[in-house]
Amino acid sequence: MAIPSSLKLHQQLNRLKQVFITGLIALCLALSLAVPQVSAASLSPVKGLMALKSMAQQSVPYDIAMANEKPTLLEFYADWCSSCQSMAPVVTELHEHYGDRINFVMVNIDEAQAAAAVKQYAVTGIPHLLTLASNGEVREQFVGRVPEKLLDQAIAPLVEASGSVAQSLSISNLS
Repeated sequence: MAIPSSLKLHQQLNRLKQVFITGLIALCLALSLAVPQVSAASLSPVKGLMALKSMAQQSVPYDIAMANEKPTLLEFYADWCSSCQSMAPVVTELHEHYGDRINFVMVNIDEAQAAAAVKQYAVTGIPHLLTLASNGEVREQFVGRVPEKLLDQAIAPLVEASGSVAQSLSISNLS
């Protein structure tokens, strides 16, 4: 007995639908495993903006940092930038760790006075972070989100070198 062609077509469509649904479920599962899980607190745009604003208020003014011969972490940011907002706690943690041994400078690219620095350091994306030696020489550049450990590894040698220079100056003043 032959199966009518409309029934064959209906069976083929059902199989195709099952394959499609199975594939969609597999894709959703794969994506959910690939995307890092974040806490609800880190998703708050208000909290991120507040942390960013707080860091900007605590930062050393750009012109003072460029003149005081301390190593510097220079961050170009914008208030509307979610990656910048998510970096604020990382920079705050480093600021608390290093304290006054290094300048923490925040430059808002949306402000007119930032234009010269943006051009000088060829800022093309934000957040754009640079580590500068005591003499102002750029040592490291990072664009986008940066793990705290990586930034710490870039800052630590600058602080150590700066401490060595300061210590040798004070010793030479004693003799």
